[in-house]
Amino acid sequence: MLKEDLKSLREQENAEIVQHLEAISEIIANKCKRCDSVLGCLGCVFSQGEMKSDIEHARKLIKKII
Repeated sequence: MLKEDLKSLREQENAEIVQHLEAISEIIANKCKRCDSVLGCLGCVFSQGEMKSDIEHARKLIKKII
């Protein structure tokens, strides 16, 4: 690969990482409506089923963005 190709690939990967982080932050923001703080959300003990649905929601958001 050429240097330009590698740079383009890196920029693409960085954009995807940002999109993933934005989806995660949206999930945390939604959870914070139930909790007192972000730290509460990050350490919460919601059921596995609910966490699985949150992960699926994040995947759908990412697919819409991409």
